[in-house]
Amino acid sequence: MPPERKLSAGPIAAVAMALAFTLFMHGAVPFVALPTLGQAVWTTGFAQSFANQSLLSIHAINFGAPAPAAIAFGLSGAFPASLLIRLGLHPADAYAAMMAGWLALAFFGAWRLARGWGVGPATAALGALAWLSPPMIGVHMGFSMLGLGMALLPFYFWVALCMLQATSAGRLGSAWPASLGFVLAAVVAVFMDGYTFVLFAVGTGLLWAHACVVDRVNLKRLLLVALPVMAAGAGAAYALYVAYIGRTRFADNSLDTIRGWGVDLTFLSIPPAGVHWLFDALGLSVVRSERAYFGDSSVWDTTFCLPLVLVGLWAFRRTRRRFALAPALLVIALFGFYMSLGPSLKIDSIKPAQLATETAMPAQYAVAPTGNAWLFEHVPGFGEMRASYRWAALGMFGLWALAMLWASQRNRRWPVPTLVLMALILMNLPHLRSGWRDHVAMRSMFFDIDAQLLTPLRGAMAPGERVAFLPYSNDFLVNYLAARTGVQAYNIGGDKNLMVARQQWPLGMQGFLFDRVDDNMPTAIASLLLDGEADVVVVPYFDALWAAHYFPCVREATHPMSGHTREIFRKIDGFGCPSDTRQQTAPLRARLRGIPELALVDGPLYSTVRLVPAMAEGSADRLKAQYFSKPAYPIAMSSRNPDAARLLKYGWLALEPTHVWSSPSAVIDLPRPARCEGKPCSVELRFTLLGATEKRPVTANFSFADGHATRRLSVTATDGSAKVASIPLGSGAVSRVTIAVPDAKSPAELGVAAGKEPLGIALTDLTLVDTAH
Repeated sequence: MPPERKLSAGPIAAVAMALAFTLFMHGAVPFVALPTLGQAVWTTGFAQSFANQSLLSIHAINFGAPAPAAIAFGLSGAFPASLLIRLGLHPADAYAAMMAGWLALAFFGAWRLARGWGVGPATAALGALAWLSPPMIGVHMGFSMLGLGMALLPFYFWVALCMLQATSAGRLGSAWPASLGFVLAAVVAVFMDGYTFVLFAVGTGLLWAHACVVDRVNLKRLLLVALPVMAAGAGAAYALYVAYIGRTRFADNSLDTIRGWGVDLTFLSIPPAGVHWLFDALGLSVVRSERAYFGDSSVWDTTFCLPLVLVGLWAFRRTRRRFALAPALLVIALFGFYMSLGPSLKIDSIKPAQLATETAMPAQYAVAPTGNAWLFEHVPGFGEMRASYRWAALGMFGLWALAMLWASQRNRRWPVPTLVLMALILMNLPHLRSGWRDHVAMRSMFFDIDAQLLTPLRGAMAPGERVAFLPYSNDFLVNYLAARTGVQAYNIGGDKNLMVARQQWPLGMQGFLFDRVDDNMPTAIASLLLDGEADVVVVPYFDALWAAHYFPCVREATHPMSGHTREIFRKIDGFGCPSDTRQQTAPLRARLRGIPELALVDGPLYSTVRLVPAMAEGSADRLKAQYFSKPAYPIAMSSRNPDAARLLKYGWLALEPTHVWSSPSAVIDLPRPARCEGKPCSVELRFTLLGATEKRPVTANFSFADGHATRRLSVTATDGSAKVASIPLGSGAVSRVTIAVPDAKSPAELGVAAGKEPLGIALTDLTLVDTAH
């Protein structure tokens, strides 16, 4: 490796220009533009909540209530952003500055790796730009920390190579800092993004195995020093992540899902329309849609890399004899692309018409198995990588690194590698003009969220109040709104975060349907407020997921994005505008206004629901007595009895003329009338069970409070006749009963009707029984 000389003004200017262009291309320009909107809103929600607490806080307390929420991925970005927010930056600019800082480190890592192999400073800057310009990096900037994790791969590998070289050579003075650097890089990687942490771990493992094969002289040090350092770094990083998240994994992914997100060979070799400026201009790109291909657009928008494949293979041919590292880089590239295929080989594999809306791919629609299904099923971490195409980032890194080895063989008369790098950059470039317009518009939309939504909400809610946004979904916007208003919301954005939060929600919140308004919602909202589980309910007219990406919607945006981006968001199913949603939810608001105990305040983007002031000042038991005093026993569970719905807490279908069906698990509240004061009373629940026969008995389990203990009652049916469960009323204004039917089946499963939803009990009426002797 040639000694490095001090950089002159020319190379410094080249490096600065390449870095500035990188930040411009990705929109990471604080106070001017934003790399992405949806993930910026989501991440800065966590960052703001951290900033609302002590300096070292890394759990959100303003959403995902009642427990503090860990960020499922991206702590390496959210925490620095929180520090910038503390310094006074607006969250949008804090996010852009954070992204710019990590992109600068990624640029430095790629540049430094190339310089270590003897590449000239200006050519190394071109190489760093060539690494950071493909859509594998650019498109994934919309996924926030995933894009940063991919961008940082050269930095991670540079740190790993420094550690391997220092430990194998026995240079104690540099071995311990390099080892510490490796451990820190592993920690940054695991808290940045899980996908790229696995890529880093696999790639460095292959580098170590290669070093053991070619460096037999230092094999002992590689085994006794380098291997423990690598194991300790990866192990410590993983242990810290598990301790922070509180679980070792979130969910298993089926092979059909992993297969659906595998790379089709045509994606690698034919550019997609709307992504590469040059190929679109030349008419060489093709249009692909999610109705034709499995997975989603991220699979084919990010994986075209034929020019890099050709350059990388040529570079290997030119460097394999001079550089011992070249075969290792080729193995890394081949393994990355092999895993990116998923469990099956696809060559322009088109969906059959009956699977047009499916993303997972059954094996029979692929060309042949690839043989790596066993790895996805049994190797730790591999099965978590649902989007298997992202392994292609490791493949691209291996090929890029080979190109940089080749670039170290400079020829002053004919600098072919430099010209090839420039050609690669040209072919990688996105549509710069429309892209920059979008980045500027994203920052403007972020401030529109503040003006049109955050400011009014601050006037409608007080810091510390418990808030429920209903119906709930994957509520990206709530992260930001809750943290900025200082409330404690049950809602949270991020599918993994939502899965964790729901497990700790109170029963009243768990009873609401995901992203659905049903007939029981008004009374469920009233119960949520009466039970004191929420101080205010917000019914949003904005889409709490997609409006975080394009606010407030495509048609009503004050700062519209480019035509291509508008078309992408226009095609998203269910992404409506607030004016449309406001009209659709008019019946819900009318029913809420019909409950005298509730006060509804309507607005252009949301409505808020609270208890009326007179009720809010009373005791919980008296409030419940007031609310539940309207249904008088006997109570027919009928759609013709408007007060019957007051008793249905959650887990119930719509009231029908003669009964109401429960889900396999449901809760009902039984009011205690005044005439039962001071004496025991019971309520008889009359019901039937679906599909009960002698050969298939069905049991309904009832649990309820009896003093300080919980009592259970089971009723088994062997036919379709009515059954009765007698529930003693407690001393409070309301007795809560939980109903569970473990063997519940759907009508379709039993062959009696077309319904696919499992049904519990068909409750017909409630009768009061005076049990005093």
